[in-house]
Amino acid sequence: MPPKRKKGSRISAEKVTNTNGDSDEVLSVGSSVPDSLCDFTEDEIESKAGEGVEFDDGDELEMKLTEQIENISDKNAKTRESGLVLLRSILSKKVLSEFLQTRKETFADALEKCLKKGRSGDRTISASVAALLCIQLGSGPEVERVFSDIRPLLVAMVQDTTLKSQTRAICTNALGLLTFISTDDLGVVFEVMDLLEKIFTAKQTQIDVLIEAISTWCLLLSIVPTNKDRMKKRARSTFVFALLS
Repeated sequence: MPPKRKKGSRISAEKVTNTNGDSDEVLSVGSSVPDSLCDFTEDEIESKAGEGVEFDDGDELEMKLTEQIENISDKNAKTRESGLVLLRSILSKKVLSEFLQTRKETFADALEKCLKKGRSGDRTISASVAALLCIQLGSGPEVERVFSDIRPLLVAMVQDTTLKSQTRAICTNALGLLTFISTDDLGVVFEVMDLLEKIFTAKQTQIDVLIEAISTWCLLLSIVPTNKDRMKKRARSTFVFALLS
């Protein structure tokens, strides 16, 4: 069995971005955020939520986060999606690790349900939010448990060629980040790298999925120990093959 690797805090919330390159607007969690956000599309939610407002710290922020965590379990799809979009934007701008420690089980369970049973929009955004949650929580057994529950769902979505290419690309990014952050087990790292390798060496892979698979694979290669010569040699030959294909 492959040895476990040492890990630390390697990445900040700002590293998680949308695959389409758009950055989230800075959001207010105060009364300036419209109550009717659930009536808009994802892009409209982000635009309207960021109109002329700034973040506030303290109880108001925690209340808004608690509200949005509850919203992602709502039966209404638009309410779930607006909650996920706001959570993604907030977590990518603010460090809220202490608060999230008290809500991690509820939050992780809600995200898992969205990934399992949500609509396409829910599942796509949930993947990014899951990565942000684990970045905020950092390393440790509890994060590994979240990762072990969510990883099979992300793997299935990455492999599902019937999904939109943007959804697959975002899930690929999330899977790589979660692996990078959340596990000590090199066996799991190699499994994910093998999956990514199959994607970017396959014929007719959509370009955004291909780019994300190569980028994520390179990220994981960076945590392979230097004494793993065989893996490094294989990695070099695989990467050259991918570039020439």
